[in-house]
Amino acid sequence: MQVVTRFSYGSPVQAIVHAFGLDERTVASWRDGAGQHCEQVHHTLVEQGGLDLVQVQADEIRVKGHKLIAWMGLAMMVSTRLWLGGMVSATRDRMLADRLMGQVRACAQHLCARLFCTDGWAAYPGSIKRAFRKTGQDDGRTRASELAGLAGVAHRHGHQTHGQSPSDPHHAADGSWDAGAGDGPAAYLARGNGTQYRFH
Repeated sequence: MQVVTRFSYGSPVQAIVHAFGLDERTVASWRDGAGQHCEQVHHTLVEQGGLDLVQVQADEIRVKGHKLIAWMGLAMMVSTRLWLGGMVSATRDRMLADRLMGQVRACAQHLCARLFCTDGWAAYPGSIKRAFRKTGQDDGRTRASELAGLAGVAHRHGHQTHGQSPSDPHHAADGSWDAGAGDGPAAYLARGNGTQYRFH
């Protein structure tokens, strides 16, 4: 329990090996077992489609390791600060965003409006739509959005401070783009001057 608790606060394997006089393979085995258990707990308790998410915040972290660089995508339910999902990938691509939004979808109630707040990564709008579209249609038609006819999509490009052009080509510069929503939602979100996020 002491070792796993230290892992949860970021202690590296080498530090725990020296502090407790344990074999490195034993410590690594405990870490992996704890991780698998936590993943099962998350599937059992969180990914049950019972949460009215209301607002979700998603972001990615670039992680430097020993001779590697990885990306971790994270999503959180804003009202409760509950982590809905986390995905690790060697590349920051559409698959990472799709897998992350798939986890969010597994947590969410059906037919509830949701506001997604992201860092402006261009992969998110499509991933959100793919994750929350209606499934199971057998009439041969294209699968429609779960909320089609109930709500449009408002997408705000206002994450850059002082209107600078972003250095990352996957981020759009400041400005506004309307993905089919009326003027109401876009005008409402536009009042959030200085925000570093985009809203979907």
